[in-house]
Amino acid sequence: MINNIPEDISKWSMWVSISLFCIACGSQANAAAADNENRSKFIEVGTSYEYSDNIYKLSNNEKSGNTALIDLELGYKQQQASNNIALNYYTEYAKDIDNDQPDSSYWIGSSSISQQLFTEKLLFNLAHTRQRYLINESKPKLDENQSERDLLDLGLQWSIPYSSRTTFILGLTHTEAWFNNSNSSDSNTNEGKISWQYTLNEKSNVQLSYFGSENRFDDFDNTYTKQKLDARFSSKYRLGNYSINTGQTWVDGSSPNDTYSGMHYGLTIDTLIRRHLFVLSASREQSNSSQQIGESTELDFSENQLFWRTQISLSHQYTMLDDRLVSNIRLYFNNNDVIETINGTDARDTNKYGAYGQLVWSITEKLSSSLSADYYESELSTGSSKIYSQAEIYARYNIIDSLYIQCSAAFEKQRDIQGSPGYEEQHYTTRIAFRY
Repeated sequence: MINNIPEDISKWSMWVSISLFCIACGSQANAAAADNENRSKFIEVGTSYEYSDNIYKLSNNEKSGNTALIDLELGYKQQQASNNIALNYYTEYAKDIDNDQPDSSYWIGSSSISQQLFTEKLLFNLAHTRQRYLINESKPKLDENQSERDLLDLGLQWSIPYSSRTTFILGLTHTEAWFNNSNSSDSNTNEGKISWQYTLNEKSNVQLSYFGSENRFDDFDNTYTKQKLDARFSSKYRLGNYSINTGQTWVDGSSPNDTYSGMHYGLTIDTLIRRHLFVLSASREQSNSSQQIGESTELDFSENQLFWRTQISLSHQYTMLDDRLVSNIRLYFNNNDVIETINGTDARDTNKYGAYGQLVWSITEKLSSSLSADYYESELSTGSSKIYSQAEIYARYNIIDSLYIQCSAAFEKQRDIQGSPGYEEQHYTTRIAFRY
């Protein structure tokens, strides 16, 4: 759903030259073509009908049900020499046809804006992300057990070139996190940084950075400060890119005895061997539960905590049949090593590991299909554990370029390792959508 910003950015002078040439020649077609290279936008409106053989996700007394959905998705991207804009938002309204459940609606998405201020060396950055998550991970994924969290970042970054190889970077960032269902986990952060960046050659650079921040949980009036010293080395090699960073983090809590420190690190390496793309990532960072980032299925906001998070993942992508058949596989492991709980609850470390796979096949120009499977095992902060698995297959047919119909079938299963019966569900969906 979230669209990545392309890397190639046209130079401002080139854009002006093209524009003046088009005006002089009176050619509106050429001007539109030049603008389309740096801008894209769409609106998609869809409606779906879903049947479930266990609509309440119960272990017994299962009941089938039907749901009608209407959704809207907006996407916009623009790249110029002085600013970059990217946004993608999605909203959905669902109605239980059997009238056993109240109607529901929600919206999610993300946006980012980067704007030069007075000079290309001074950038204003704004980023917003709204994610849906499970309020209680031990319970099924029903609408009453889901809510949304907003994460907003506002920042200024000033790049100060010292020489052709050396650049100093000063930055200020304000972060706000707020939750739709309650304000008990709302938080904010003010952070400053100073970095020294040195270019070794065309492929490699090194960066030393110092970060200092003040973090506050609003509802508990709890404040802690964090300092971080980090060294990073990035480079390219024959088969891809890699980046390594490490350093020390210090945390000072509300009381004099609440002082913690530890080493953080990060490693990312990608390798392209013919049609095989491998990406290995490993990191250990200090964070808090309110502002943690990642996939919504990998986040747990049920407790207010400071913790060390260790993440390891390995991804593989393989393309075949002239890029018409693409497979994606991801294996991951997450560990939260709790430092302190903000609201006085018992601290409990948690682990989570899982696997995801997807196969996408463009059969013809109009017909495509996909098969995916998801599995994970998670230790919850409540002390229980769960195993979740899902498999889905769909086929999509483009009636015309802007109109398509899609049919899917999915199987979902959840159970508790401690012996809870869990549930099983099969659901089938037909969707038709128009994109402009």
